[in-house]
Amino acid sequence: MFDSAKGKGLSKEAIVKLRNSVGDLKNISGDSGDKDGGKASPEQSNNTPQTKKELLEAKRKALGDKDKTKKKSNPGVGMRIEIEKQKKAHPNDPNLTILSAILTSKDSTSTHRSTSERIDSLYSALELTGTVVMHEYLTTYSVDVLCDIYFLYLETIRTKLQDNLKIIKAAESHSIRRDIRVLNMLLEQKRLKKTISNIAKKLDGFGYPYETMSPFHIAKSFQASEEESDNRIGPGTVKLNKFLIRIYLNVFSQIPALMPMAKKICDVLPRNKHCRALIANVSIENAFMKMQVAKLNKSADLPKMITNVYNYGKKFIGLNFSETVTSSLEAKILIKIIQMVEEMAMLSSKLNPDVIIYAYNCATIALHFYQEEAKVLIRRLSDIAARQQLKLN
Repeated sequence: MFDSAKGKGLSKEAIVKLRNSVGDLKNISGDSGDKDGGKASPEQSNNTPQTKKELLEAKRKALGDKDKTKKKSNPGVGMRIEIEKQKKAHPNDPNLTILSAILTSKDSTSTHRSTSERIDSLYSALELTGTVVMHEYLTTYSVDVLCDIYFLYLETIRTKLQDNLKIIKAAESHSIRRDIRVLNMLLEQKRLKKTISNIAKKLDGFGYPYETMSPFHIAKSFQASEEESDNRIGPGTVKLNKFLIRIYLNVFSQIPALMPMAKKICDVLPRNKHCRALIANVSIENAFMKMQVAKLNKSADLPKMITNVYNYGKKFIGLNFSETVTSSLEAKILIKIIQMVEEMAMLSSKLNPDVIIYAYNCATIALHFYQEEAKVLIRRLSDIAARQQLKLN
């Protein structure tokens, strides 16, 4: 996992030059529809009705202008040839695979391609980038590109489903509407992509965009003492390495498709108290996301999934809060426990009083770390308890 590229790869200068030439996917949308907000062209701005011929000509001109704009922003065939040429000279450099995936993703936005073709292209690009990130090249740049492609892929699938809704009978639309709801929920995680992009930009002057974080670097960083925080391991200092891995774990655990990467990282973490809390958060966040999907799908397994998340959190935290909860990491698990009790209350009019009391105790401890969120949860738990005539204080 995350092994450095075999053999001599491109120089940093060559990588920077190629990345600048290829560009990124930041301003590309998976929605292939009209982006002008319905504004009329100058030819349509007057009130004179247009003939069929004039309408066709205006449409042809608009498509031509759109293609010209794309050609200006798209590196096109020339860059594709250059990337393939570099691959022959440096067959093991993962940067070239990632740049190729960006070009494939950009090609997918062509107006001459069907939505299904765009989805196939983006899936191919996503698979390529995901394999590189998981097995050999965990850098801020590669993770940033992976997130860009992933959300572009989801947006394109949503566009196809929305188009399908227009051509099928209302009675047959239930499953499509359900899938769109799930996609909308997954696309809400785009806020996580912003976190990755900001971090990638801020760390551009360090080694992180160019040097992989290997299993050895991860393990050694989390084994290091506080006094060793400024020591360099791999692409950066212990302090920065640990910060970045925490960011990755937070993002990967909340995106189901990227969860295998979170698990790979967790597998090499030492089993100290801090790392156990990190791993527990990854597990509970992933289970929470699966529960959310099950909820949208109205799955019969939903009650069991909610109980499992609650039990996992309770088992990790236990009853001795003062010993277990010593950082915001453990406090996040408290929040998830309380949220599961809320979910239980939505499914049942009467809960076990011990469950409500335990959740309330969790909330009072969480106040020290997440004050505003905990206050809201305490009010909700008080309402649940009041319905059962249960006193919490």
